[in-house]
Amino acid sequence: MKHRFLYPERVLAGLALAGLLTAMTAGVAAQGLFTTRTLSNPGGPASIAIADFNLDEKADLATGNFDMATGRTVGVRLGNGDGTFPAPTLYNLSAPPSSVVAADLNGDFFPDLALTMDNANAVAVLLGLGDGTFSAPENYGTAGGPHYLTAVDINNDFCLDLAVAAQPSGMVSLLTNRCDGTGTFRPASHMAVGPFPHSIASGDLDFDFNADFIVVNITLHQLNIYMGNGDGTFRRGASLDVGTFPHHVLVADINGDFWPDLVSADSFESNTASVLWNLGDSSFFLIAQYPVGDGPLHAETGDFNGDLIADLALTNRGTNNVSILLGDGFGTFGEATYYPAGAETTRLAVGDLNGDNKPDVATADVEGNSITLLLSR
Repeated sequence: MKHRFLYPERVLAGLALAGLLTAMTAGVAAQGLFTTRTLSNPGGPASIAIADFNLDEKADLATGNFDMATGRTVGVRLGNGDGTFPAPTLYNLSAPPSSVVAADLNGDFFPDLALTMDNANAVAVLLGLGDGTFSAPENYGTAGGPHYLTAVDINNDFCLDLAVAAQPSGMVSLLTNRCDGTGTFRPASHMAVGPFPHSIASGDLDFDFNADFIVVNITLHQLNIYMGNGDGTFRRGASLDVGTFPHHVLVADINGDFWPDLVSADSFESNTASVLWNLGDSSFFLIAQYPVGDGPLHAETGDFNGDLIADLALTNRGTNNVSILLGDGFGTFGEATYYPAGAETTRLAVGDLNGDNKPDVATADVEGNSITLLLSR
């Protein structure tokens, strides 16, 4: 199955023929980009983050372990700098975590952790101590069924807040940082965003220096945009149709025009990556849909072949692999090539895991009880 290009006249005029030809054939070059390594991770890792938790300039890993019996933990592995990792240090949570984000929440320059806990209707925050260890988790209430979160400054006070997609309740919960150096948050406010907001992403989509949201409404098969006012409030923007049952949206400049574009991971029936270009006027256009594996759940970007052009990586839960699509610099991509991962791979993160200044990929494999590392050659 070939990818579908969906060019309006306005967008088609901006495409170079050479870029299109490169996109049609670039998939061949993606073969052999990575070597694969597997880490045992009991507890059912459902999410993963990469950061330097002990400030030794080596990438570390954090996983949210979801298994109801053996999970309910966040596991932290301090990297050796060569793509190897010791057994994790585990921190107990009050409920299984569904997503994890690493960010400096208290302004001390140490990465902290925040995790959604669907069954507890809460977010757990663990403050990093700078030596690779963390404080005990502090829980903050959210709307029902928090599934995914992003850390972003929503009110322009230079402190990171948390925005949480609460799927069953049709809400996004906003936890604003007290911004007093403690890494604590005010009680959540909530905004209705339509049915089944499965995940959320943030970015400044219109260059007004205010954070905007993209909410993935899984049953509407849509991305819905909320434009930030800079004071912690939002106004409704465009609704963007993508493939069926989208699970995640990536915000990144993929065509080199400095405007943040969107890529959605469309699961189940579509099994595609939908690429939407930012047209620079707060509107987007669905430029192409690329076939990937069965059940794509998560998308990230990185320059995987060293050509200074954005490429894509997606996890495929149904086929237990990762799709790599190489970019051509014009915002289009070659056909996917595939690298094996563990059973029911869900989320992925991109970072330099072995100190060679090349982006690597780490996946959370929930049924495989494993982490798969794709190390750039």
